[in-house]
Amino acid sequence: MKNIGLTFKLVQQFSRSGTIVKTMQKISDKFKVKQTVADKQKLQSFLTEQTRDGSIKETIDVTAKYDAEFKTFIKDYQAKHKQYPHILDLSHYSRENSTLSKSNQLRQEEIDMIEEFRNRKIKKINEPIDLIDYSKDPEINEADEEAGEEDFTLHQDPYIQEDRNHGYKAKEMRMGLNDDFMIVLLDRDVTTQVTTLNRVNHFRYLIFMGNANGLVGYGKGKGSDFEEALDNAILHCKRNLIAVPLDIFHTVPEPLEGHFNGFQIKIHPSRTFNPWGAPVLASMLLLTGLRHCRFKTISKKVNSYALCMAYFRMITKNRTPKDICEQTGKKIYRENWGAPYFLNHVSQNFL
Repeated sequence: MKNIGLTFKLVQQFSRSGTIVKTMQKISDKFKVKQTVADKQKLQSFLTEQTRDGSIKETIDVTAKYDAEFKTFIKDYQAKHKQYPHILDLSHYSRENSTLSKSNQLRQEEIDMIEEFRNRKIKKINEPIDLIDYSKDPEINEADEEAGEEDFTLHQDPYIQEDRNHGYKAKEMRMGLNDDFMIVLLDRDVTTQVTTLNRVNHFRYLIFMGNANGLVGYGKGKGSDFEEALDNAILHCKRNLIAVPLDIFHTVPEPLEGHFNGFQIKIHPSRTFNPWGAPVLASMLLLTGLRHCRFKTISKKVNSYALCMAYFRMITKNRTPKDICEQTGKKIYRENWGAPYFLNHVSQNFL
């Protein structure tokens, strides 16, 4: 539609023929007025009659022969807009299968196609950094060529393998909600802002996420409804993921403590896990991967935000037996950390 209006304007400026100007003006006036479905069908039939024998395009071509300036302008315009090869051919705007006579099957196919394009775009946005093919980027290729022939040949050498995995696996970059991660809802509430006109409600979510292997995070989200707030909280949680040092045989080799705003958490090493007393905190410990411990909480009132902050201050202090021995200057096999209960106290399991 934009191309038609632009063509009409160009013809009015450069054409010397009065007939084509009147015809274009008549079509342009029909486009500017608000129309119903019946009016659009009449306009479609009008365009079909005008472009059936190609009279409009022939008139433009004839006018271009007598006006050198207009002919030069048309050539420059077509060269600039190569994506519209038939910019002067208006017949492709008067198709029989217009938007007013589409079948339900055709509409469903268009919806499926748009959804497929949307999924491909989302997949490309969520693609890990180390899986992106930089060879297809023209800016990077130009920079390599400008750097010099020697550098360019080294970059293209098939015997030189560039390692793009900098200390992590490629699949771990996709932090989706799959079977590896679980979400614990810690708090959900509504805040109301009272104004002279109305009341504005804001919804909040506080969640905790972990994969039971030392990768945990928390997220806070706000929104106009609970669904938007939950999406923002999950996105914030993915950005706040941290790795806790863990040893699979001795997850808690020393006592840990964390406190925030009057809420205090203490955990002590133990052969078995005791979840009694606080199921929420027990779930957070299991999703973190701390299985050989018992815990205790001290607080005057339950505050989920204080619990979350105190918990993360505590688990970030955790160390493995190897880290403790390196800092104290002792041998690992000289220290007895106590074997877990399920290892049956075999001497080979003592570190």
